[in-house]
Amino acid sequence: MRTWLLLAGAVLCEVSGSLSLKLALDHRWLYVLVVVGYAASFTLLAMVLRRGMPLGVAYGIWGASGVALTAVLSALVLGEPFTALVVLGLVLIVGGVLTVDAVDDGIRGKDYLVVEDGTIDVEAGGDGLKADNEDVNEPGWILVDGGDLTVTAGSDGADAVGAVYVVDGQLDVPASEEGLEAMLIRITGGSVAVTASDDGLNATAGTADGGTEQVEDGVLLDVTGGTVQVWAGSDGIDSNGQASITGGTVVVSSAAAMGGNGVFDVNGAFESPGVVALTSAVSAGERVSLVDDSGTVVATFVATADGTPTVAAADLVSGSAYEVWTGAADGAADSTDGLTQVGSVTASDASVAGGPGGFGGGPGGGSGGPGGERGGPPPSVEASQGTQS
Repeated sequence: MRTWLLLAGAVLCEVSGSLSLKLALDHRWLYVLVVVGYAASFTLLAMVLRRGMPLGVAYGIWGASGVALTAVLSALVLGEPFTALVVLGLVLIVGGVLTVDAVDDGIRGKDYLVVEDGTIDVEAGGDGLKADNEDVNEPGWILVDGGDLTVTAGSDGADAVGAVYVVDGQLDVPASEEGLEAMLIRITGGSVAVTASDDGLNATAGTADGGTEQVEDGVLLDVTGGTVQVWAGSDGIDSNGQASITGGTVVVSSAAAMGGNGVFDVNGAFESPGVVALTSAVSAGERVSLVDDSGTVVATFVATADGTPTVAAADLVSGSAYEVWTGAADGAADSTDGLTQVGSVTASDASVAGGPGGFGGGPGGGSGGPGGERGGPPPSVEASQGTQS
């Protein structure tokens, strides 16, 4: 909280200096306030950076807020015209356009990181989004509840000690080592697209020995809605605890075919609908629809990468046959209009389609049912989903 108060102070001092600069044209003594305002602003900004806020985030907020506030106060205090061009500029700023280019981590919140709106583009040599508070009672968590995020990372796309929640909005990770990593990964809506050289979605507490199928208590990967696409070099969906897919559409491709890696690698209990392993490759930007014997589209997605993925969706039933239709991305989502049938497939159990990745016992086995979350979800997630225990 103190960091944000310091940043707010830096903005107010910069705005005071800017307004004084205009007034000093007629009252020279006000140049003193110009110097003091700017000096205080940069001093406070330096204190913000010293407390760990990334330069791209601090400077972006400082600059954008200062421009917006200066424009409004110039109209109110100095009587300057509030033109259409000024309004357009303020709309772009308030709408939230943030670009972060970092050598190490992109955007970091020690206790938590919340994204509710705006357009955010992050390029980071380390983790793209990070919440690293290791306090067992309040582990760091990340919440995406809106906006359009593009995160390119040298390490994890989003890495939290406690949890990563996606409720709404669009989270695109076009390049990463691991896409999302946390003890709890819960996706209830929105759109998630991950490309990773290692695991795509990795639910872990970091206590399991590498290469073992040890079940970690309290670890859960939970998808109840939205569209999730994972294009991974190793495990697509990897949970050292339990995993549950009860809603939405989940598309997973794994380049690995040996060494315990696969589409799904779940050490504990895994609850999932039927899954379909496509037999022919799809291309990025291509719409893919699965149609049941009544002609109803039961799953559809627009591929974000090239590959031959496996699809899990709530309406897929193991043992049932489905037609595969493909076509342009703007093809109908609820029908086969504009699409072409390219084959048919039969849905199977996730443990059959998942490749060589390991699975624990059936539902209710493993580490005792979904739950054991550290820290608990933020209010917006808890209200919409409830807390599993």
